[in-house]
Amino acid sequence: MLFLVFYWGWLLPLLSDIADKFNYSIPYLSAKFKTCVGKSYREYIIEQKMQEAYRLLTNTDKKIYEIVNSVGYSDVNFFTKYSINMPEFLPTFTEISIN
Repeated sequence: MLFLVFYWGWLLPLLSDIADKFNYSIPYLSAKFKTCVGKSYREYIIEQKMQEAYRLLTNTDKKIYEIVNSVGYSDVNFFTKYSINMPEFLPTFTEISIN
């Protein structure tokens, strides 16, 4: 099974929308996605957003709240919760939030 995740900006499709589109059950599609990609769909989406945020943090002068909004989050605190679980991003977030 081939997985392609198409999105416009950071409006990512819900797994339920993908399941409906291709006439799969959500549990089946979820299990297949995890088997093929090695992580859950939710984990994959969070990782993609974090990678984009990291790219923006290191390559732009945008403020952290602007970056958080641009990758689809509205709450900086909620967003930084995930940065703690991804140590490769933590030094940048810590450095920016201190300044």
